[in-house]
Formats: sequence, structure tokens, C-alpha cells
Amino acid sequence: MEQGHQGHDVSPVHEARFHREVGIRNSLEQAGKVKSQCEADMVSMDQLRARTGSDGTELRRRVRGGFLSLRNVLLDQKALLLSHLDNLTSSTCSGAIDFLQTSAPLLGSLTGLETISEQALLEPNTVAFLTGAMALTQWLQRVNGDIHRPALTLQEGEPFKGVKMDFDALFRDLQGTHLHWKSPKVAAVVAMATGMEAAVLEGCCEVLQLPSWPGTPTTPWWTHPEAPGPPGATGSW
Repeated sequence: MEQGHQGHDVSPVHEARFHREVGIRNSLEQAGKVKSQCEADMVSMDQLRARTGSDGTELRRRVRGGFLSLRNVLLDQKALLLSHLDNLTSSTCSGAIDFLQTSAPLLGSLTGLETISEQALLEPNTVAFLTGAMALTQWLQRVNGDIHRPALTLQEGEPFKGVKMDFDALFRDLQGTHLHWKSPKVAAVVAMATGMEAAVLEGCCEVLQLPSWPGTPTTPWWTHPEAPGPPGATGSW
């Protein structure tokens, strides 16, 4: 005021000091809380780092062991299914071949007997007809009795009907809820952390608008050649 700076907001220095001291003490108190919280967070994060490394190693071991067991189970299932398919194929083909080999000569005999029977029915001589009719009838009955139908399993014509191989369902099971983990919603976590940090900063920091030299609002007042020196130099703030 003595130097002619009229129109400025002024206050006694002891009041200004009091307000600034209150601000510093409040900031120091909040800084103590922030420091304590930060130290606790550092301990927690160090424990998290160690625990995560240990848990990650254990999970990797479980993953390797689990997939090895799964691989062995799949190999066993593969061997079992292939063995079953081989046995079913072999038994079906063998049964079909046996039927063909047994029935082919009987069918030929039956075809020949049909021709003989048709000729016998045309025999005009009754005595000649009766002489061979009984034997021909017995022969036909014997061949008819020797020809059998294929086994029921062969008659169905679907030996692999009972085989179930739903690999799509197996893939869905492996890719479904058995092997997964829920990722945190990163955006929500970041937003919450940002809000907490903003609240802490708002509570412990005081934004001060430093005065500027008249006519140069962007130039700090202490850089002006006529401004008093900084604290510790000659003169006062």
C-alpha cells in the first residue's frame, strides 16, 4: 500500500499467516492419513505380489496336471471306442460272411428242387409221380428247415446305431463353464479408483491463485524486476 498499489485486497500479515498455517496443518493432517493409507497399500500390494506369484505357480501346475489327466482320459476313451468299433465291425462282417457262405449252397439246392418239383408236378404217369413224390417232399422240407434268417442284430442293418460320439457337445463342455475365470470390470474399477483419488486430493490440497504483476497476468509477480525477493532473501514477501 505504501508503494501505491491501490485497489488490492489486503489483510494484516498475522491474519494471513494464521490462515496459511491452518491450511498447512490441515494439509499435513490429511497428508498423514494419505501416507498411512499408502504405506498400508504398499504392504498389501507386496503381499499381493508374493501371493499372486505363488498362486499363479500353483494354478499353472494344476492346469498342466489337469490337461495331462484330461489327455490320458481322452486317450483311454479313444482306445475304448476304437476297440469297440473294431470288435463291432469284425463281428458284423464275420456274421454276414458266415450267413452268405452257409446260405449260398442251400439257396442253390432250393432253386434246383423248385425246378425238379415243377417238373414232377407235370409228370403224367401217376405211378412214377408217387414213386418220387415222398422223397422230393422230404428233401424240400429239409432244405427249407436248413435255411435260417440272419441274426437279429444283422437284420437291423445298423451295427453302429448304439455308438454315441458327440464331439461338439464335448467341445462345448470344455469351452464352457468348467475352465474360465471372471475378469473384473476394468472401467468400473478405474472409475472408482479415480473418484477416490479425486476425493483425497480435494481434501488435502489447496489450490492457490498466485498474484501476478499488474499488466502481465501470466507472469508470476516474483519474476518482475521490481518485485521483492523470495523468502530468505533481503526484504520480505
